[in-house]
Amino acid sequence: LAQICTTLDSTAHAAGSPDSTKYKKYIVDSYSQLAGYYNNIKQDRDNALLYLHKILEIDLNNADVQKFIKILEDAAKRQKARAEAAEKKSTRTK
Repeated sequence: LAQICTTLDSTAHAAGSPDSTKYKKYIVDSYSQLAGYYNNIKQDRDNALLYLHKILEIDLNNADVQKFIKILEDAAKRQKARAEAAEKKSTRTK
């Protein structure tokens, strides 16, 4: 769906049509749904971030997306730090 809307948006934009704004909303909505699916259902943070960054390519000033990216990136950093701490702990006990 996002790909179809992107194509329609590009065509509308090239033709100078006001439909470009309408399609932009659908693209952002589609990418948002995909980001939510990958994060919440698939537990795949990397793909969720991919779709959130695609939204920023279209709408740079989307504060909600910027907030969600920060949340997911911070969670990834915390998870990495915990994994490193657990690795250090396991190497010390050997």
